[in-house]
Amino acid sequence: MRLGSNFIPRGIGSPRRGYGHGGGGDLTAIRKARLGQMLSVAKTELLGWSAAVKQESFPDPQIRQLFARILGEGLRSDIQSSHYELKNRCFYTTPHGGELESSASARIGDRGGAICLNPEAILAAGATDADVYALLLHEHAHHLGYQEQEAEAIGNALGDYVAAYFYSRLPSSRLI
Repeated sequence: MRLGSNFIPRGIGSPRRGYGHGGGGDLTAIRKARLGQMLSVAKTELLGWSAAVKQESFPDPQIRQLFARILGEGLRSDIQSSHYELKNRCFYTTPHGGELESSASARIGDRGGAICLNPEAILAAGATDADVYALLLHEHAHHLGYQEQEAEAIGNALGDYVAAYFYSRLPSSRLI
């Protein structure tokens, strides 16, 4: 079949047919949905990572010790019992009692509690899949009792290793 100049594929430019609203698309909505899908399996993926990765695989002895310490303090249990909440705004409490807005937050010492995630802020930062998983580890570190600087160090230290694991398993290295 030859396509003439008047041919318009079904769903493109047609307000009555197609993909919802005349064939247009909303990249932010697509990326937000993709993030939601990723988070729906994040616990399973993080549990898989923490079980699959062996201490010996970390060349840096300090990273090996850090990984062993957070596993020993209940990282796997916290991942399993926590829940992720997508919200328009997340806040964390500063050491001086104030609150600051953030792309993610969790209460320090609240094992099994909620982790707030602001998809708009995460997407605006251009986060990769691995960045999101490293951020989740950072927030789980808060649940284990780590203050902001310590949790940041955990996320930064393990982020490259998380990235290597997930990049080898995920079809895409960016949230689209």
